[in-house]
Amino acid sequence: MSQKVGFGVLMMGAGFVTFVMAEELPAMPSTGDVGAGFMPEIVGAAQILLALVYLANVLRGRDRASGLFSVRSLLLFLIFIGVAVATPWLGLPVAAGLGAFAGVVYAEGGKRWALAALTGFAFWALTQIGFGWLLDVPLP
Repeated sequence: MSQKVGFGVLMMGAGFVTFVMAEELPAMPSTGDVGAGFMPEIVGAAQILLALVYLANVLRGRDRASGLFSVRSLLLFLIFIGVAVATPWLGLPVAAGLGAFAGVVYAEGGKRWALAALTGFAFWALTQIGFGWLLDVPLP
């Protein structure tokens, strides 16, 4: 239990760091814009909230996990890290599509390749069309 409490405190600390660092991002000069730090502030606040929920469950004894983490969650985390590492070289749409493909292949146990390919293509299309073309956001 002490490892789980330590993990919850560590995640809450990471949320606070994210939130504080987002506060220090420069404000955008245009009117009506929420600024560059808005989304990281939301992520930091959500991380703090989820860490508090996790800690409450651990301290009340409602955490049903047998260990600190599962192999499944570790593999999904590695897919996420792979997308982050591949983004500078492949671009965000391609990396997101490949990450979605890998996640579905893993979740389905390698049985539904067509669904995985369709999901990967949809992630690529949504990222490229939605952010790159419609919102005109410069993508890495």
